[in-house]
Amino acid sequence: MKTNRLAIQLVCTMLLAITLNTSGQVKLPRLLSDGMVLQRESDVKIWGWAKAHEKITVEFTDSVYQTSADASGNWSVTMTGLKAGGPHTMIVRAEDTLVIRDILVGDVWVCSGQSNMEINMKRVSPLYEKEIAQCENNAIRYFEVPKKYNFKQPQQDLPGGKWVAAHP
Repeated sequence: MKTNRLAIQLVCTMLLAITLNTSGQVKLPRLLSDGMVLQRESDVKIWGWAKAHEKITVEFTDSVYQTSADASGNWSVTMTGLKAGGPHTMIVRAEDTLVIRDILVGDVWVCSGQSNMEINMKRVSPLYEKEIAQCENNAIRYFEVPKKYNFKQPQQDLPGGKWVAAHP
C-alpha cells in the first residue's frame, strides 16, 4: 500500500514538474503566425507571453530586438521602418525558440462591419468563374477573426484563425 502511495506521489510530482517547465515557454498570439502580413513603413508591435522577467530576443530581417517579460510574463517589441517584401522568417528566442515563416511586409487592410463581407466566393462562383480560376496570388493574405464574444473582459488571444493566401 505504501509503495502504491509513493508511486502515485512520484508520478504527481513528475507531472507537476513537467507542467511548471512548459509554462515558461515563450508564446505568441495566434495572429502572429506563419503567413502573416506586417504593415510596411510603420511601427509594428510584436508581443507575447513568457516566464516573468525572462529575456526575449526577436530577430527579423537584419534587425534584432531585445526586451524582458514583466512580472506577469507580458512582453513586446516595436519594429519600425519595415520595407515591403518577403517572404521573411522571424525568430523569437527565450529559453526556447519560436520560428515564424513566410512573412510578408506590405499593406494591411482591416475590414469589418458589413454582413456582405462574409459571403464566400463559392456562393457566388457562377458569376465569377474566370476570376476565381485565376486568383492564385501568394502575396494576398487573409486572416478571418472568429466570431466569439466576451463582453465581460478583454481577451488576450483569439480562439482560432490562420493566415491563408489567395487561391482558387
